[in-house]
Amino acid sequence: MSNCFYCGSNEHSSSGCVQKADIQDIAADAINQLGYSSMPRVVELFSEHKSGSMNIVSAAIYELSYGFRQESDEEMWRKDSSTEQHLLDYVISVTRGFVNIESGYPEAAISEFEDALNKAPAEVYAMRARLLKAQSQYSAGDVDAAVLTITEGMENLQQISSEDRGTYDYQLSRYYAAKSEAETSISYLKQLIEGEAETEGDKQYFVKALIDSHFDDSREAINEYLDRLQKQRKDAAQEMMELAEASIVSAKNWDVDIEHAESKLEQARQQFETESYYGYLDAQSLAQTSRSIAAKAEEEQRGILTEKASEAQQSAREAMTPAQELLTRLGNPQKQLQLFHEQFQHFEDAKNHLAESQEAFTLDNYRGYILSVEEAERTTSIANKVQRDVEKLLKREEEVEEAITNAQVSLKFLPLQYPQSRRENREKYESAEALLTEAKQYFRKYTKDGYEQCLKNIQKANQLVDELNQDAKFQDLRQETKEEIDAAVENLTSIEIQFQGQYDPHKFQFAQAKLEEARGFCELRTMEGYSRAIDCTKEANQLADEMKEDVELQNLKETALREIENARVELMTVKNSPQKEASEARLDEMLSRVSDTERCTTEMCEKAIELTREIKRFIKQLEEDAAQKKRRRRRSIITISGFLGSSVVFGVLGALFWNPAALLCFLVGGVCYAIQVTVNRETGNDVSRDA
Repeated sequence: MSNCFYCGSNEHSSSGCVQKADIQDIAADAINQLGYSSMPRVVELFSEHKSGSMNIVSAAIYELSYGFRQESDEEMWRKDSSTEQHLLDYVISVTRGFVNIESGYPEAAISEFEDALNKAPAEVYAMRARLLKAQSQYSAGDVDAAVLTITEGMENLQQISSEDRGTYDYQLSRYYAAKSEAETSISYLKQLIEGEAETEGDKQYFVKALIDSHFDDSREAINEYLDRLQKQRKDAAQEMMELAEASIVSAKNWDVDIEHAESKLEQARQQFETESYYGYLDAQSLAQTSRSIAAKAEEEQRGILTEKASEAQQSAREAMTPAQELLTRLGNPQKQLQLFHEQFQHFEDAKNHLAESQEAFTLDNYRGYILSVEEAERTTSIANKVQRDVEKLLKREEEVEEAITNAQVSLKFLPLQYPQSRRENREKYESAEALLTEAKQYFRKYTKDGYEQCLKNIQKANQLVDELNQDAKFQDLRQETKEEIDAAVENLTSIEIQFQGQYDPHKFQFAQAKLEEARGFCELRTMEGYSRAIDCTKEANQLADEMKEDVELQNLKETALREIENARVELMTVKNSPQKEASEARLDEMLSRVSDTERCTTEMCEKAIELTREIKRFIKQLEEDAAQKKRRRRRSIITISGFLGSSVVFGVLGALFWNPAALLCFLVGGVCYAIQVTVNRETGNDVSRDA
C-alpha cells in the first residue's frame, strides 16, 4: 500500500485518511497544547490515536496535514483577486491533482501537479505546486524523486519568506527520515527546532516530529534526538533557575524588592514541573527574566549605594577641611595641648572613620557600602563637632579676653569720671584690680577651668565696678538734687521780692514747707530719698509757678477793668450812632465776666482788652468821619464867599458911578463878607478843638 498523501502513514490510503474529517473541534491549537505535555504522555496519546480513538494528537496531526489539504489551496486562491488565465489553468491542474489523490492515482496526480508547476502565475504558487508534487511522489513510494523535487526548488528560496524555507527544510527532513537517512533528517530538523546563527528555532517542530508518521522509518533515532534535546532544555532550564535563585538571594542581600523576580521564578518552577519541552523552554525564559529583574534591581541598588557612599565620603572630606584648618591655625603649642587636646583627639578619630569608610567601600557589597556610608557620616559628624567646638572655644577665648579688657577700661576710666569716688572707695578699687590681675593668670592657663575661673573673677570685678559706679552716681544725684532745691529756693525768693505781697501767702508757706521736706529726704542719701526730694522740689516749683500765674492774672484783670472803664467814658462822647448801644452792651457783658473772680481767666481778660481796643478804633473812626464832613462844608462856603466877594468889588465901583446895579452887588457882597467872617470864626474854633 502506498503512503497516505495527507499524514504520511502507510497504514491507510489517502482516500481513507481520517484527517479529511473535521476534527479540529477536539482541541484548538493542539500542537501548542501537546508541547506542554511530557513525552510519555504524548506517546500514550499517540497510541490511542493509532487505535482509532480521536484525541488531541488527532487534532494536532490534523493541523500538521493542513498544508497538503485542498482547503489550504482554496484559501490562497480566495485571497488572490486575479482573473488571469494562468491562474485559472493553475487552479484546474491542482484540483485535478487532488481528484487523482482521492481516487488512489498518485502517479496521475504527479503529472497534474507538474502541469500546475509549469502554469504557476507566481513563485508562491510554484512553491505550492512543487510541495504537492513532491508529496505525491512520496505517496507513490518514490521518495528519491520527492527529495529531488524539493531540492530543485531550494534554488529560489531566497526570494520567499523564512517560513516557506522552513516548510521546504521540514519536507526534506521528512523524506530523508522515510529513506532511513536519520542523520540527514535530524540535521534539517535540528536547524528547524534549535535554529541557526541568524534565525531562531521554532519549538513547534519538536511536537511535529514527535507525532509525524513521515518519521516512522527513523523513529528510534528521531526520538533519541528529541529526548536528548529535551534533556538539554531541561538542564538549561534547571541551570537558569539556579542562577535566577542565586541572583534573587544576592539581590536580597542588597535589601531590594525582588517580589516580581520571585514571582517569575515561581512561574518557571511551575512550567518546569510539567516535564514538557515547552515547559522547559518557558521555564528557562521565565528564569532568565527573573534573573534579569533581580540582577537589575541589585545593580540599581549598587549604583545608588555607590553614589551615596561616594557623596558621604566627599561630604566627610569637605567637613574635615575647615576643622583641620582651624586646628592648624592654633599657633600656641601650650594652648593646643591643654585647651584643644580633646578636639585633636576627635579629629584623629574622624580620620580613622574616613579610612574605615574607604576600606568598606572596596568590599563592593551591600554591607560594605552601608558601612561606608555610616563611617563617612560619622566622620562628617565628628569633623563638624570639632569645628564647632574649636570655634566655640576660640570665641569663648575672645569673649574672656574682651571681658578682661572691658573690665580694665571701666576700672581705669571710673576715677577719671568720678575723681572723688576713688578717694572715698579705695578698698573696692584695690579689690577690683586684684581680681582682674588674678583673672589674667587664669586666662593664661588656656584651660576650660581656667577660663571659667577667669570669668568668675571678671564678674566679681565688674560687680565692684558697678557698685563704685552706683556710689558715684549717688553722689552726682545728691549734688543735682541739692542744686534743684537751691534753684527752687531762689525762685521763691525772687517771687517774694518781685511781687511784694501780691502772691498767695498760703501757697508761699506750703512751697517753703515742701523745700524743707526735700532737704530732709536728701539727707537720707538713698535712691528713694533722692527721688522723694526731687518730687517735693517739683511740687514747690509748681506752687511758685501758680503764684506767678495768679499775680499775672490779677494784674491783667485790673488792666482789663481799667480799659473797659476808659472805653465807656469815650463812648459817652459819641452821639447819634446806631452802634453805640451795641458797644455799650458788649462792654457791660465783658465787665460782668471779668469782675467774676471765680470765672475770670487770662483768656477772658485778653478778650476784654481786645474789645476795648476795637471800640476805641470805632470811636476814632466816627470822629474822623465828622471832621471830614466839616472840612468839606468849609471849603464850599469859602468858594461861595469868594464868588460874592467879587460882587462887592463891582458894587463899590457902581457906587462911585451911581449905578443902581452896582449898589445892589455891593450890598450882597457885604452880606457875604459877614457870613465869611462868621464861618471863619467857627472854623477856627473847630480847628483849635481838633488840635
